[in-house]
Amino acid sequence: MIELTGDAVKQRAVLLLDRIAAVCDANDITYYIGYGSLLGAVRHKGFIPWDDDIDIIMPRPDYEKFEQYCLDNDTDFQLASNATCGKSYFKFSPRVTDTGTVLEEPNSKVGRCCAGLFIDIFIIEGLGHTYKEAVRNFKKKRFSRELVVSANWEHFEKSKGGFFRNCVRFLFFIMSRFVDPDRLFKKVDKYYKQFPFDEMEYAGNLGSPYRVKDIFPTKIFKEKARYEFEQRLYPSLRDYDAYLSQLYGDYMTPPPEGKRESPHSFRVFVKEEKDN
Repeated sequence: MIELTGDAVKQRAVLLLDRIAAVCDANDITYYIGYGSLLGAVRHKGFIPWDDDIDIIMPRPDYEKFEQYCLDNDTDFQLASNATCGKSYFKFSPRVTDTGTVLEEPNSKVGRCCAGLFIDIFIIEGLGHTYKEAVRNFKKKRFSRELVVSANWEHFEKSKGGFFRNCVRFLFFIMSRFVDPDRLFKKVDKYYKQFPFDEMEYAGNLGSPYRVKDIFPTKIFKEKARYEFEQRLYPSLRDYDAYLSQLYGDYMTPPPEGKRESPHSFRVFVKEEKDN
């Protein structure tokens, strides 16, 4: 197998995004580039130079439509989710994977299912009729969600969050060895489905590292515009400034050079083609 590095990984990821976009456009499925990908589009018209992945977001109804399409049809990519992979996948953010590649991702059980170069799909869930209610509902299953997240780790690793945070991480890691993560995932998933996205005034991403900063008025996810990303145009939120400001603060100012590093530690290889 041949390892992909640098720009080659980014170019392969964009081709994967194009394949997702083709399915969504043909089936009236709403998706947006989000998080660092939207920030990269606004600030750099492409990838953040020191980043190498693509993030997309989908409202819950659109994600369910996309997932069903992938279950019912042959696609030139593979969707990794609890519905498609069963008990081997219990993350709150499904992945679309490139079946022509192999991914080595240290300290992650997710890599056992559909292991290839991926694009994360972050599902936007309805959370409440008021911001206060949305925050309360977001926090209500936080303990269970943290256990599910910890259950994805093959082994314990310290974070950069300091002594106290690492003590909490270690405690969750130990507890996660004694739970059924698939069962816990399904209970959490069922709880949030009682808040239909289209009926709620506030919505957010349950798996977000930004916690309650990732709760927004639902209407922000219903108005779109197109932005340049790697010489292509992709849809995202019309009010990108409100979204990026809430998540990142002064998002147009890059971080100091010492903090410009990729948050990922995976390796990507292209599969060898078999001779006919």
